[in-house]
Amino acid sequence: MTHPYAAGQVWTYRTRPQDEGSLVKIQLVEPYGREGLDKVFHVSLIGLTFENGYVRPEVAHAPVSRETLDASVLERVETEDEFPNHAEGLMSWREGEGGVFTITLAELAAMFDQVTAGFVGETDNLYFRTDWTHGRPDDPVSVMYEVAPDGRVLRTMHVFPDGGGVLTSVEDFEDLPQPASLVDGNFFGTWKDVPLGEPYGDQGDGESVLLTQRDPREFAELWDANRG
Repeated sequence: MTHPYAAGQVWTYRTRPQDEGSLVKIQLVEPYGREGLDKVFHVSLIGLTFENGYVRPEVAHAPVSRETLDASVLERVETEDEFPNHAEGLMSWREGEGGVFTITLAELAAMFDQVTAGFVGETDNLYFRTDWTHGRPDDPVSVMYEVAPDGRVLRTMHVFPDGGGVLTSVEDFEDLPQPASLVDGNFFGTWKDVPLGEPYGDQGDGESVLLTQRDPREFAELWDANRG
């Protein structure tokens, strides 16, 4: 069924079973004029479940056809959920004179899932936070990490039960083995068995940890505000 699609609309759609509750937002509609298509719809998806837990559960930008939307969307919804910024992906698509997907949104999600299955970051650093539940006054209750694509930890921000904090960078030390890291071992190897977004490790003693991936802007703002 064809709908009057417009930028800003958010829709439910026919998802993969593991993506139930996922939403699609039409970020931009513009003329296309190639491949027999008159328009391209630039969309973002949230609420996905990818095999690689270190990949954000979203698609920031995908250029799709009306055929894709007609075969996928169900109902328009109002939501306060935040969608990723599509601008960078849109710019790359325009510079590369990219094509347009005509597959369903569920098939699109599956494709992104497959492509990112082995991804740990090719060029950009990744950011994570651990929130700890324990009763030890001298141990941190949360730690934020800046992690290089190869698993080295470049910066950390520790917060303690009394509200104090310690911000540390590899640049603070002259004698670290090279390539420098603030932790022993590979970050991804250390945390590979801990699921993102789910409390882990409570074995009846009340202690657990919650690992989440964070937006780089959040880390930068906290770092600048507290250390400059």
